[in-house]
Amino acid sequence: MSLDDDISNSGVTALDVILTGSMVTNGVTLVNPTPAPLGDIAQSSSWLGQLKYNVPLHVNSFRVVTSATARDLCGDSFSYPGPYPGA
Repeated sequence: MSLDDDISNSGVTALDVILTGSMVTNGVTLVNPTPAPLGDIAQSSSWLGQLKYNVPLHVNSFRVVTSATARDLCGDSFSYPGPYPGA
C-alpha cells in the first residue's frame, strides 16, 4: 500500500531533514529504506512524498507515525515528533 506523506515546516528553514522511520501497528512494515535524506525544507514549505507499506492480508486498519530529524540555522538538532525508537 502506498500512502502520501507531507512533512510540513511551519518554523524556520529546516536543514538536512532525514526521514528516520515509521512506527506502524498491526504487523504492517515500512518498505522504503530508512534513514532517508530529504534535503532542506524552507520555512512555510513541506516535503511531499510517498511511503510504501507491506500490509498483511488479515489487517484492515493500522496507525502510522512518521519520524524525522532536522537541524536549524544555528546547527541545533531536532527530532519530530520525538526521538525515533527504532534508531
